[in-house]
Amino acid sequence: MQGDDFTGSRTIIKQCMQTNAVRAIGNIVCDNTLNKQHSIINHGIQAAVCVPVCLDEKPIGVLYADSVLGRRYFTQTDIEFATSLANMISMRLLFHTIEHKLSLIS
Repeated sequence: MQGDDFTGSRTIIKQCMQTNAVRAIGNIVCDNTLNKQHSIINHGIQAAVCVPVCLDEKPIGVLYADSVLGRRYFTQTDIEFATSLANMISMRLLFHTIEHKLSLIS
């Protein structure tokens, strides 16, 4: 996300990380807090979904997707899928952390 190649909304990602909650926005043009953001305007983002990936209940990253095409929303199924995937990643990170701690004991 630090490089110039990222074309998503850092604002949406920050909001998701700060609140530790799913952020799903349809028709961003109608959202007065986002529609003036440079990334939204420059990249023509129409809708976005951002789901926190957590470790020990703290967000350490996100799964992010946006739409620049005609569809200005993500379906409930899209959001549930992204949330499930983020939960699986979180569990794998937790298992990896546990495995690492156990290897230090052995």
